[in-house]
Amino acid sequence: MDKPSPEPPTPTHAWLGWLLQTWTPIVTSLVALGFSIYNFVLIKPPKVEVWLPHIVRMGQHSNRAYFVVQPTITAPTKSEDVEIITEVELKLEPRSPSDHPDRPQFWWDELVNFEAPPKEAFEHAADPAAIVIAQEKPQQPFFSFVAERWGFKPGEYRGSLTLHRRSDKKNPIVQTFCLSISGKDLEEFRQKAETEWPWYAFRNDDPSGKQKNKGTGRPSDCYIRWDGY
Repeated sequence: MDKPSPEPPTPTHAWLGWLLQTWTPIVTSLVALGFSIYNFVLIKPPKVEVWLPHIVRMGQHSNRAYFVVQPTITAPTKSEDVEIITEVELKLEPRSPSDHPDRPQFWWDELVNFEAPPKEAFEHAADPAAIVIAQEKPQQPFFSFVAERWGFKPGEYRGSLTLHRRSDKKNPIVQTFCLSISGKDLEEFRQKAETEWPWYAFRNDDPSGKQKNKGTGRPSDCYIRWDGY
């Protein structure tokens, strides 16, 4: 006995089948595109802010200048992504080029840990490497810089600390500052250069309240030698 032949699909069923076959891949593609746009537009690396400390430490020894700075690097807004600091640069330029025609070429030597006074010493913590910044992970690294075959001279210097970012390679974060060094400072450097590791604290504030730089011609916001410990 012959089996009854299947009934032909109704126009409604045929239309639904065509719709599913035609639009399912399109909808899938649109969803994937939506996720891509979300990731590209909304999931951005966090905005990074950088503050310089009130103290920098520096000195020179055996025709080599040292500079250590501990900035605070934070991401104040929450983001599902992170920012990465890929490189850090230090520049110092004399405000009066005639006072110091040679330009120091500082290079990022290492990250260090600091032991507070009375010992006041630095120890190697890590080699130069990328630093991850996230809202829940602020950073306060000690950057140690070295300039070979160069020494400080009395005068005022314009400085800049530049942090290069993964997310915006053309627009690094730059923090500027000034540094003032006297002949007395350099004499102190020379007296201890051969006997002690040459670290000296310079501050851009006056915690003693004595306004020690008043009347010296030094700008009040410059880093100047601090011996108040």
